Amino acid sequence: MNTRLTLIVVLAVLGVVVNVSVTDAQINPFGDYWANVARAAQSNDAARVRSLLASDGNPNQADGDSRTALHYAAMNGNLTIIAILIKASAKLDVKDKLGNTPLHLAAERNEPDAAQLLLDVGASVDAENKNGMTPLMMAASHGNIAVVQALLAKGASVTKTDFTGRDAARWAAALRLGRSREWSDGTALAQAHHFQSWRERRRRGARSAADRRARAGDGIRGDVTPRHHRAQ
Repeated sequence: MNTRLTLIVVLAVLGVVVNVSVTDAQINPFGDYWANVARAAQSNDAARVRSLLASDGNPNQADGDSRTALHYAAMNGNLTIIAILIKASAKLDVKDKLGNTPLHLAAERNEPDAAQLLLDVGASVDAENKNGMTPLMMAASHGNIAVVQALLAKGASVTKTDFTGRDAARWAAALRLGRSREWSDGTALAQAHHFQSWRERRRRGARSAADRRARAGDGIRGDVTPRHHRAQ
């Protein structure tokens, strides 16, 4: 009788232990959900990002939208987290489910400092998303002039078009037509078109001049101007 009672008590105790273990198991997945580098960056929690990476966390770990920590750091303009991720060898041109790179999101959210940092460490300036849009088009479509200027300074193409046939200048024009906000039409985009045309004209002119000298056989050295030649 006593043995049977003891067995019942032991089973009851084991049952409590089992229940506690099940409860703990139900809590763990919730903990794993937040043990995600991308979600820590989304929350602007630099200390958490650093801690997860120090514990062998993956700097390229993504969330349900295929966005990594670098995507969120770029769109939030969090330079500290961007620097932490770069040091951890995060991929610069990783794409989310819409094909956007971190630079696309920095351009869209008007984060010129984040965009500049990404460009300085080698992010692709003309990456295309699933609509064929580059970061320059993204910045132009939102009127983010500081980002436009940063992209142009790194050689962003002003002639590339998206899948609708629009280039960055046309996206800027669409913005001006669609909103009553100032784009200051003297803008870097117009200047970039002008500069690119001028540079091409100068290159063609230099080639033509060289051809004329070669045909004429005038003996002018390539490093001497006509004025210097006359002086000699």
